[in-house]
Amino acid sequence: MASALFIGSSKVKIALISANLNNIDVRVKHDSQILPTSVHLSDYYYTEENFPLRSKSITPRMQAKIPKLFGWDLIPGFDIYIWLDASFKLTEHAVQWLLDQLQYADLAVFRHPSRNSILLEADHLIKRLTGKVMRSQYICDRYTNEWLEEQLNAYLSDSSFLDNRLFACGCFIYRPTNTVKELMHNWWWHITRYHINDQLSFPYVLSKSHVEFNTINSNIFKCPYLIYSRGDR
Repeated sequence: MASALFIGSSKVKIALISANLNNIDVRVKHDSQILPTSVHLSDYYYTEENFPLRSKSITPRMQAKIPKLFGWDLIPGFDIYIWLDASFKLTEHAVQWLLDQLQYADLAVFRHPSRNSILLEADHLIKRLTGKVMRSQYICDRYTNEWLEEQLNAYLSDSSFLDNRLFACGCFIYRPTNTVKELMHNWWWHITRYHINDQLSFPYVLSKSHVEFNTINSNIFKCPYLIYSRGDR
């Protein structure tokens, strides 16, 4: 059934964006999407072939943040953008379901399935970087020598910031409004300034924005519309 969001509207153009640089993931084939005729979906998948590695300046993992945060700039002209980590496969009603989560907001993003603050996320990383609980090679390979302590000090010393939210940023849907574009610019600054784990900076950046957002309250790793294909998280 067509969402009330699109009944009587002109063609709505949606860009689905993923990035898989350095062959971290095996490309998955999404199910064909069941959508209203008023919705046109385009799929953009970035690899070294169409997005050459900037090997002299940044790592592939950092470069992948560019289409994640700036898809609206790389491929302008769409009404709605969906970011999807390359480790997820979409089932046939996934895009329609994401549109229903967005509704009339600027952005919709998944809540984190197991933690609800930046401080808890940082504690999770520290314990697995230092081996205080169980050393994680996955986390060490990605987050060693990032500026976590400095980031925490900056956020938690801000008396106007309430650290009571955390999001799973492997999938989100948004409209390219001016407020969203400003949020993405600020998010990029915090990622490059402090820590490549973008989940750490997103709640803070979101709290400083004027973006109207919806929280998706499904577990991103157990959602029937997204199938997680990698087992290393």
